[in-house]
This record gives sequence, C-alpha cells and structure tokens, in this order.
Amino acid sequence: MNDVAAADDMAWRALLETVKEVAPDLSESFLRKAYEIQRRHQFARDRGESLRLMEALIESEIGGVK
Repeated sequence: MNDVAAADDMAWRALLETVKEVAPDLSESFLRKAYEIQRRHQFARDRGESLRLMEALIESEIGGVK
C-alpha cells in the first residue's frame, strides 16, 4: 500500500468512526460515495463539479426536499 492509499484508508476509517457517533443512520454506501466524490475533487480549483455530484448523490439517496 502506498502513502496516498494508506492516508485515504486512515481518513475513511476515521470518517466511519465519527459517523457512527454523530449520524448512525447514514448508510455506509452513501458515505462511501460522498467520500469518493470529495476525495477525487479535493484539489480542484473549480468546486462546481464536486457540488453538482454531491447534489445528485443526495437527490438520488434521499430525494428532493419540499
């Protein structure tokens, strides 16, 4: 495992532990998808793509808020 993969794995584990405490009803599947979106776009100058992907993920998981 390289340093980047190890850091991602450590970040993922920390996120999972935190979510268990503060939002235990969030599915691991949803969390993994959100984590991957943020990881892929964390250094992007334009945050618009990340925002669009997160909005689409939330919409697909919980639907629109009325």
